[in-house]
Amino acid sequence: IEQVKVESETLRLLEIPKVGQYICQKGANYRKGEKLISKGVRLNANHIGLLASLNCVFVEVFTRAKVGILVSGNELLELGESAKNGANIYNTNGHLLVAKVLENGGIPKLYPILKDTKEQVEECVNLALSECDLILSSGGASVGDYDFIAAICKERENEMVFKGVKIKPGQHISYAHFGGKQFFGLPGFPNSTLVTFELFAKEILWRLNGGYFVPITLEILLQENVSKTDSRLEFRVCNVRNVGGKWKIDFEGKKDFQSAILNNFCPLDSAYNGLCVLDSAKSVGEMVRVILLI
Repeated sequence: IEQVKVESETLRLLEIPKVGQYICQKGANYRKGEKLISKGVRLNANHIGLLASLNCVFVEVFTRAKVGILVSGNELLELGESAKNGANIYNTNGHLLVAKVLENGGIPKLYPILKDTKEQVEECVNLALSECDLILSSGGASVGDYDFIAAICKERENEMVFKGVKIKPGQHISYAHFGGKQFFGLPGFPNSTLVTFELFAKEILWRLNGGYFVPITLEILLQENVSKTDSRLEFRVCNVRNVGGKWKIDFEGKKDFQSAILNNFCPLDSAYNGLCVLDSAKSVGEMVRVILLI
């Protein structure tokens, strides 16, 4: 129709068509033996459309990992409870980790808040190990009198993969294979919990779900000086923006970089969250590596 002109009862060809032009050829979309979806890919809407075009009603998938979430502390209150004094804080980490597990394809199970007794913490750790594939514990991983997760890790030292990493925030993270199950002792401050989940636990959760997590990292030119005095490798939360087709970062609205400040990860505008990787102080014009958090 596009290449003809109607003249009374005659069609005049304006362009001579080529053989096969505008005709979908057999095998143009896919051919026999061609791989269309790789093992370990997390299915999204595009894959569903492709499977539907092939009339694939059933496909073999991995079972989603069950993730036990443990939080401990006499000062903790569950959401909806009334604070008794200024020392009480709400169960931020438990619900943060539930949401992160759901985002990454796992099935979370949030256990009741644990009091600071070794017997209760140990009993719940063993229960979670019997019911779940991966356990995320938040709090009790440092060196205080009530850090019973750290005490359990010390008692089961032969099952530890590592304890402590020279990073900021999150240096007190621990990772173990308890009875063949994956166990992370994450730090208790929300910022540290979130960063260590992103850097360590997320990869293990994806592997348990049969997939591979590949973080999005960018090399970005600094527009401002960045100070740093701590010797640890730092993952500093930043705003990541695409300005005129170029990636830029800034620290606008970031109150400071203490481990307890979670709202640094909740930008009020359209910026993305990122972790700026700092091994030393940086100056304007230097390139820094940024892990995009989306």
